[in-house]
Amino acid sequence: MNSIGLFSGLILATDHESLRRNKVTAGRLKTKLHVNPGCGKGKLLSTAYSTVLGLLAFTLCFFGPQVDSAMALQVHGPPEGLYVHQMAHVHYLIALVFFLWYIRRAAFAGRGWRYLQLFCLFMGLWNILAFAGHFAATRVEAEALVQSSHYLTTMLLPPFSANNLLFYMAKLDHLICAPALFCLFMAIRTFYRSAAAEQGESGQ
Repeated sequence: MNSIGLFSGLILATDHESLRRNKVTAGRLKTKLHVNPGCGKGKLLSTAYSTVLGLLAFTLCFFGPQVDSAMALQVHGPPEGLYVHQMAHVHYLIALVFFLWYIRRAAFAGRGWRYLQLFCLFMGLWNILAFAGHFAATRVEAEALVQSSHYLTTMLLPPFSANNLLFYMAKLDHLICAPALFCLFMAIRTFYRSAAAEQGESGQ
């Protein structure tokens, strides 16, 4: 998911200047759906598109060119890979701070906007922790890490320096990232239900 693209879409969906001109309270602002669920032609095209993509993926997986190995992660060597990755964290953090500032400046009210602010806050903290953790990882001695019999388990051996403890804490970033994604899900669901309820009321 391209989060910056999502932020841009949500910003464009709310015309702040029009809101001021019409003197409509921000609390009554709702996202409008432009898709008609009953449109048979659109549904048919969507089904055909999904079918074509599914057949293409099936063909590439079973009849495409054979390779010796297919790795899920591609690690770029230092220092270019680390620099590019850290720059991505900085840009992501800037986008989150701007979006949070925009929501609070426009005084958008409602449960969905509160969830969206929490998402920006949690994900911003995650970016800061990940940014620091990546740099800490470059200073951890190889002897301090011991991999057990299970390939997903790695132990950090003493002595526990400040850098090693920061590296360990950064590995627990899912404790911040998971709540952030949950808040984003709740925000989108709230916007959808509000728009669906508004559409149902206007159709009666």
